[in-house]
Amino acid sequence: MNSPGRRDFLRGFLSGAFCTSAVAHVPFGPPQVMRQQIAGEWFFLKIPPNWHRRELVFIFHGAGEWVNATTSSWEAQPGAATLMQTLLGAGFAVAQSNDGFREGNGMWGNTDTQTAAVAFADWIESHYRPSKLHALAVSAGNLVLMNLLIAGHMRFASAVMLAPCLSIASEYRCPAGVDRVKTIAEAFRFTPASGCPGDPQNDAAFLSATENADPIPRLQKCSNAELRSIFDKTRLLAIYESKDPRVPPAENIVPFSHRLRNAGVQLDVIKMEADTHGSQELFLRYTPRIVAFL
Repeated sequence: MNSPGRRDFLRGFLSGAFCTSAVAHVPFGPPQVMRQQIAGEWFFLKIPPNWHRRELVFIFHGAGEWVNATTSSWEAQPGAATLMQTLLGAGFAVAQSNDGFREGNGMWGNTDTQTAAVAFADWIESHYRPSKLHALAVSAGNLVLMNLLIAGHMRFASAVMLAPCLSIASEYRCPAGVDRVKTIAEAFRFTPASGCPGDPQNDAAFLSATENADPIPRLQKCSNAELRSIFDKTRLLAIYESKDPRVPPAENIVPFSHRLRNAGVQLDVIKMEADTHGSQELFLRYTPRIVAFL
C-alpha cells in the first residue's frame, strides 16, 4: 500500500511542494460535486467555488454511515450538513467514501477500510493534487484514521477526532448493551469465544485478529520517539462527551491523550459534559471551532 507513488504524494502535500502548473484545472463557480465508485465503494467529492488554497478535508465516518449514487447520510443529517457546508464556505473541499462499509457495520478500522481510504486518496491526488489533506473522523472512523497514521499509509496536516473510538477491545465488551461482538468478529473474520459482552482479554481469536488494528494497545507499545514521529506533522483536536455510554472515555480518549502527552505530542481536547454518543450535537455545537482548527 505504501508504494513509491504514495510516498511521493505524502512528501508532496506535507511540504506544500506541488506547484500550480501541475494541478488539474478546476473551474470556479457553483460547487462541483462528484460521485462515483472506486473498487466498488461509493464516494463523493465536493469542491467549493473558491478552492484557491486547494486544501481538502477527508471524512472518516463511523458505523451506520453510507454514501450512494445520489446522496449520503452526512448530507441528510442536519448537523453534519451544517458542518460540511461551513467547511465548503471556508474554502475546503470535502470528501467521503464508504471505506469498506457494510450496513450497520463501520468495519472497525480493519484492512478493508484502510485499503478503501488509500485508494480514494490516490484517486483524489491523481485528479486534483490538493496542497494539504486534513482529517475529520467520527466515532469508529477514528480507528481507520489512527491505523492509517500508525502504519504511515496516509498523513494529514490536521485531524479532528469527534467522539473518538480508539479501542476495539473496549467496544468488544458491548458498552451500553450494544452488541459489538458480532460486527467486530465479521470485520476481522474470526469466531468469537462468546456472545455479547465479549471478553477481549481472554478471547484468543479476538486478540490475534485485532492485534495490528487496535490503536490503544498499538500506541502503548510505541516508544516516545516513535509516537512523535507518527504525529509530528499532524495537529490533533479531540472533542468528546464526558459520559459517553457507547464509547467510554476512560477506555478511549483518556488513555490516548495521556499516552500522547507523555510522549510530548500536542493534542488539544474539548470535553462536553454530556451522557450521549451524539455526533450531531458535536457538529452543531462545535462547527466554528472545528473549522477554525483545520
